[in-house]
Amino acid sequence: MKKTHIDGLESKEIPLKPQVAIKLIMEYFNDLDKLDNFKDYILVNDAGSHTTWVNLISEIYNKRIIFSGAMAPMGYGLPAACGASISQPNKKILLINGDGGFQMNIQELATISSNNLPILIIVLNNSQLGVIRQWEAFYNKDLRYSVDLENPDFVKLANAYGIEADSVSSREELKLAIKNLKLDKPYLLEVLIAEEDIPLVKS
Repeated sequence: MKKTHIDGLESKEIPLKPQVAIKLIMEYFNDLDKLDNFKDYILVNDAGSHTTWVNLISEIYNKRIIFSGAMAPMGYGLPAACGASISQPNKKILLINGDGGFQMNIQELATISSNNLPILIIVLNNSQLGVIRQWEAFYNKDLRYSVDLENPDFVKLANAYGIEADSVSSREELKLAIKNLKLDKPYLLEVLIAEEDIPLVKS
């Protein structure tokens, strides 16, 4: 089987490269899958620049993903995770979201909280709409319009819905946070990541 080379996985830069954060998180869940008392998790992915990394890294672990495919509607991830959790109540749900897509259906935190759905929500926060920023620059290198986000405090926001949360910015903090995760209830983990370009499909 041909292996896909993924740049930057060993980077120790701060803020984290998104692929580093995704690899560490999926590595942890892959190890959990080997335990007898852990029933296979479901991986859900939203649309955004992180989608490229999730799809590539999931191939390392031969992991199937629930995501929106070529339609790529931002905001898909949170309600999809709710549906997956309700339909498969004995499985843990891992949702990987960008900060832009996460806020498009953020009201579903109420659904998650009121039903105590055991969903781990990963918010990769680079304070921007990354893919849109790249397309703007592709057509006009001086254009950067409405792509930089003034995000709320995601930890406080999750807490307001009664959901525990934490925020990390380094490999060490992320490793410690995922090691101490409580997977029997909702949890939000914000990971501060760097701005980074992904390959764009140009026609």
